[in-house]
Amino acid sequence: MRKYDSIQLIGDILTGISFVTGSILNLTGAPSMYGQILYLIGSLALTVHPTIKIIRRTKINRNTS
Repeated sequence: MRKYDSIQLIGDILTGISFVTGSILNLTGAPSMYGQILYLIGSLALTVHPTIKIIRRTKINRNTS
């Protein structure tokens, strides 16, 4: 199950990086499309996080049954 923990941590880091980079791009006056794309990527990553948890819990329940 450590594999799923590692995937979640990497996903959390990438989510944070995408939101921070999107914020910096919006503050520096870069075209807003770049910031919006990074916000979209971050939002999708936030959706993937609970999905990975569900998959992990399902695998744990199958192994214990």
